[in-house]
Amino acid sequence: MADSGSKSSKTQLQKNLSRRVSFNEGTLTKSGLGFPHDTEAQQPRRPPCCPSCHTFCNSICAWALLIIVILLFILLIAGVTYFSILQSNLPEVHLQRIDVNRVEVNRTRMDTLLTADVQVRLNATNKNGRIALSYSRMSATLTTEGINLGTENLESLKQNPGTSSDIMVRTAVRRMPVLGGAADELVHNSNDKTMMVDVVLKGHIDFFVDGRNHMTGFPIRVVCVNVDQWKIDNGNAHRCDVKMNL
Repeated sequence: MADSGSKSSKTQLQKNLSRRVSFNEGTLTKSGLGFPHDTEAQQPRRPPCCPSCHTFCNSICAWALLIIVILLFILLIAGVTYFSILQSNLPEVHLQRIDVNRVEVNRTRMDTLLTADVQVRLNATNKNGRIALSYSRMSATLTTEGINLGTENLESLKQNPGTSSDIMVRTAVRRMPVLGGAADELVHNSNDKTMMVDVVLKGHIDFFVDGRNHMTGFPIRVVCVNVDQWKIDNGNAHRCDVKMNL
């Protein structure tokens, strides 16, 4: 009888313990005080990048950049060469003559008025034996002693290979207000034939190779600076600066 009583007591004790354990586990789980969850394990893992893919992409980028640099360098060399060829085939231009047709100064109470008529002769020589030249939309500005004597629009001109052409530039002003000192100096230098003249021509030039292939519409600039009338009258032509006006 004693054994059966002890067995029933042990059985009752085990039930109570199991209830307490079940209660404690459920309470811990509901209250969030249980074992920590592995959140990283629940997220899907991305496959690691392939090192060989990175190497391939870097190689492609490096080769593409190198090809672009090479192409830009080739274009630069081609442009410089093309410009040099055109520059070398520009004409030679000399200022050969200065004619002062009229220089007069009139003074009023308020102003000093200048009337002047000056003409210069330029000579353009096409040195090339195969390329014909054509000048269009040309204009010339003449300045003397710091006084602008005006601008003249010139007619179009075509030059065959190995030929020379004269270009006449004539500008005039009538009763233009100027500084008194500058006008007096201009009159004095004109009488002594010691005027200093500047001539600037602007326009476009076309190149015709063998009369067929042509390259058109290149801006050109001809500058004749500090041309001494006395030297010109003594037969010393002044060589002007001719450049592509790009």
